[in-house]
Amino acid sequence: RISTVSNYEILKKVYLERIIKAHEVKQWEATLQDHQKALMPDGQTVLQRAMLQHNVLAVSRIYKNIRIEDLSNVVEVPIKQTEHAAAAMISEKRLAGTID
Repeated sequence: RISTVSNYEILKKVYLERIIKAHEVKQWEATLQDHQKALMPDGQTVLQRAMLQHNVLAVSRIYKNIRIEDLSNVVEVPIKQTEHAAAAMISEKRLAGTID
C-alpha cells in the first residue's frame, strides 16, 4: 500500500540514506502547500535545507575524503551553501570531519 504514495521513491531514498537529486527535491516540493514552502533566513526552504543535510550525510557514507567542490557537485547545491551546511553539521557533531 505504501508504494502508492506519491513521494514513495523519495521517502525510500531518505530511509535508505541515499543521495536525492535536485530534480527529485523539486518534484517533492511541488506537492507541498504554500505555507510549507516558506523561506528560511538563508533563502532555502525547510525541505531544501533538510535534503542538503541528508545528502551531505549520504555522501559521507560513500566517501572518506572529498573536496567541497566535488561535494557541491554531487549534492547539486552551490559551493557556499554546501560548505556552510557541512561546517554547521560538523560543529553540531552531526557529521565527523574537518574543513581545511
